Amino acid sequence: AFCTPAYLTFAGPAEDCTFNQTRSAVVSQSLLGDDEFEKFDFHTIGLTVNWDVKDHTITSVTSYVKYDDSTVIDGDFADRDLLVVDQQEEFEVFSQELRAVSSHSGPLQYIIGAYFETTNLTTLNDWHVNTALRGLPSGSRLIGNDQDSESWAVFAQASYDILDELTVVLG
Repeated sequence: AFCTPAYLTFAGPAEDCTFNQTRSAVVSQSLLGDDEFEKFDFHTIGLTVNWDVKDHTITSVTSYVKYDDSTVIDGDFADRDLLVVDQQEEFEVFSQELRAVSSHSGPLQYIIGAYFETTNLTTLNDWHVNTALRGLPSGSRLIGNDQDSESWAVFAQASYDILDELTVVLG
């Protein structure tokens, strides 16, 4: 059903369409009755569509991945929480590839395409030292990171059969 919307049929009906989606969530709680836990949420979506257009196969590959991870642990493993570590991480990536491949049986065969990807990673770690239990002031060390990146590529390769036993390849 997902592979039949009008926006997927701009080049005619899709010859081959695959849609994948996964989602999982895991929550773990410490069995010791303390505040330790981990919550992990993971989501992926993938769509591959192939169209046969004249002497070509046009392929679109789209992907999206996201996860969120939240963890709180007792960092010193003592019977009192002197060091508590709170870690947060979020990651997202989107990618798109579009390519055309010759599908005729002539001496010239080729592939041409483009690829784009964007990612974001955000982390936050809070190392909380609870020295108030020993009559000293408490404190935290907060470490954060935010990374964004973009990548793109254009690619092509062609082969030409000069003779049955001789092919020239460029790419």
